[in-house]
Amino acid sequence: MKTCSIALCCLLFLTFTVSAQLWTNVQNVAVSFKIKNAGMTVNGKFKDVSAAVSLDEKHVEHSTFNGVIQARSVNTENSMRDAHLRDKEEFFNVTRFPTMTMKALKVGSNQVGGSYKVEWLVSIKGISKKVTTDVFVNKNGNSIAILTAFQLNRLDWKVGGNGILMSDKVMVTVSANLLP
Repeated sequence: MKTCSIALCCLLFLTFTVSAQLWTNVQNVAVSFKIKNAGMTVNGKFKDVSAAVSLDEKHVEHSTFNGVIQARSVNTENSMRDAHLRDKEEFFNVTRFPTMTMKALKVGSNQVGGSYKVEWLVSIKGISKKVTTDVFVNKNGNSIAILTAFQLNRLDWKVGGNGILMSDKVMVTVSANLLP
């Protein structure tokens, strides 16, 4: 009986040790963007974003990151511009393409300066392309902050048309907090 109790305690300890290395409770997911338009920087964000993350500190290459953006939630603090971005076929066309997704295909196993190389599959308007970014990880007590910022060419996903007033380059920032 004593041997069984010791074995059970060891099993519980090992289970706790393994699960303590997984960070899966996602909080405060945010996606924002910046683009030059008519010589001015337009800042925007998406208000309806969800994510599923499993960050394995010991074996980061087994980690998963998946995010979904509801395109209708675009917010640039200009209701006319937001309606244009949501409804126009050449922009987000939310009736036909209600979501944008970002899924990690490969998470680099080498941590360099608090970051990991992540290869993503980014899908916008039914077009999927691979993008590689650095994901910065900052552990602070009982939480982890993650952040990635990268540049996209909006024309690769057929967002907006060609023009001299609007930049083709969009700076995107994704952040979240993780709890065990």
